[in-house]
Amino acid sequence: MTERKPVGIDFESWVDRKIREAAERGDFENLPGAGEPLPGAGNPYHDENAWLRDYLRREGVSGDAMLPPSLLLRRDVERLPETVRDVTSEHEVRATVAELNRRIVDGCGCPPAHRCRSRRWTPTRSSGSGGSGPPGWTSRSRRRARASRGPAPRPGCAGGAGSFAAAEPEPARNTATVRLYGRMDSATLADRLEITDLLTRYATAVDSKDWALYRTVFTADAQIDYSTAGGPVGDLETVVAQLTEQLNLFVRTQHFISNIAVDLDGDTAKVRAMFFNPMIVSPGKQFTCGGWYNHDLVRTPEGWRSTRLLEEAAWFDGIEAAFSP
Repeated sequence: MTERKPVGIDFESWVDRKIREAAERGDFENLPGAGEPLPGAGNPYHDENAWLRDYLRREGVSGDAMLPPSLLLRRDVERLPETVRDVTSEHEVRATVAELNRRIVDGCGCPPAHRCRSRRWTPTRSSGSGGSGPPGWTSRSRRRARASRGPAPRPGCAGGAGSFAAAEPEPARNTATVRLYGRMDSATLADRLEITDLLTRYATAVDSKDWALYRTVFTADAQIDYSTAGGPVGDLETVVAQLTEQLNLFVRTQHFISNIAVDLDGDTAKVRAMFFNPMIVSPGKQFTCGGWYNHDLVRTPEGWRSTRLLEEAAWFDGIEAAFSP
């Protein structure tokens, strides 16, 4: 058992003493990686979440631990038919469903009932089973016989052998949400984290006018189009040269990026994200604009990079007053 902190000693002194004693015993000697630099150390553009992605891949840890409880619950609701598929006892099936329903109720914060986003489940007896089998369950031999007669009803549909009936119907939109997030594995989560960081790096680079940092967002052959906002169009270096001149017109800019939609496809991705930009020309003179950034991304040895950026400006407010004498 871990030794408890004695009464009368503050935690800082207690921890410092335990570390010193461990060092004196040699507990920290010859540890794996001792004396080696941390991965990415010294790189000013090192991704702060790299350690998390490396840990997930190295340890084979599921990304489930990173999901909020509500998404974990939706995933388990979707996987319920698969979870009980090979269970041979009605008691086990009912226990599994009861535990899932308990989590649904807890997650709903009920009352009020309308806050529930996941439906509750009830095992039902198969119609025409003759009463010989437990509700919602068939033996392996009966499943094989049923398979030989044709496709079985889909799990989750009321009626039919081995089905589950929902106590309340679930909107189609909610079902899509469950499927989208319930199947997100650790690699997908890591990619989405890195892509979000890429967009944050883009905004930081533009607002700080750090063009070296800006270049790390794109591939060397990237094409960039700011024409809908009256900005430059062309390859990376052409755009950087023109942005350097144009943004000197502003004493301060602030790019807010949100509503990031990511469509992953192996080593490529398409991203559409909203932006809201206050642009300060001088004290008391500013305008705002908003729209979308559309990126085509590719995975590179250095991480995700944009091969194409199309800015889609949707509105401007106060631009004439900002540049008036």
